[in-house]
Amino acid sequence: MKSLHAKIGELTLGERFFRGRAHQGGIAERKAMIDREHDLPISKQAEVLRISRGSVYYLPRPVSAPDLEVMRRLDRLHLEFP
Repeated sequence: MKSLHAKIGELTLGERFFRGRAHQGGIAERKAMIDREHDLPISKQAEVLRISRGSVYYLPRPVSAPDLEVMRRLDRLHLEFP
């Protein structure tokens, strides 16, 4: 009975979280909906929003300065010689 009440509480919490969110929009928009302060665990929020849990935790690595310089140079060349 105790586990049943816990599951009902979890589902209610998930529904409350989802009520303010939507499945519409791209992954970036849905990732922005993740509320790290909400009582519902991040893994459950990701599941409800149908996004990968790993993508919520992923932080992109910054691009190195030499790579940025190469990209800028390519952009300049492309603009000069389309």
